[in-house]
Amino acid sequence: MANDTPPLRFHFTNLEKEMSPKLRQMFQLTNGSTSELAKAQKGSAMKLFEMRPGDTGSSAVQIMALTSRIQQVQNHLSTHRKDYSGKRGLDALYVKRRKLLDYLEVKDFETYSTVVKSLGLVR
Repeated sequence: MANDTPPLRFHFTNLEKEMSPKLRQMFQLTNGSTSELAKAQKGSAMKLFEMRPGDTGSSAVQIMALTSRIQQVQNHLSTHRKDYSGKRGLDALYVKRRKLLDYLEVKDFETYSTVVKSLGLVR
């Protein structure tokens, strides 16, 4: 299939050639739920900085995962303005990401600058 087709949900990409157009449309990621879209966004963001396949522990990948989670919570808080415990959790995520960025800045400045630039953070 062409690269301009959207990815499929539930890892059906290997069956894409055998699917009818209607079935393919039904399983496109654009028709997915919010949680499926967030999971796909997080996975693609983490693949940008993984050092080896399946890497989830390096600082750059953790920063990408935290940023994805921060965006989800920000979206939630824009709808639910009085969710004060959610705001507190968001503040904790900010602190955790800032600490990881500080560590990465000291340990590997090139990766740090790439991560900050790709995320558009002001530091």
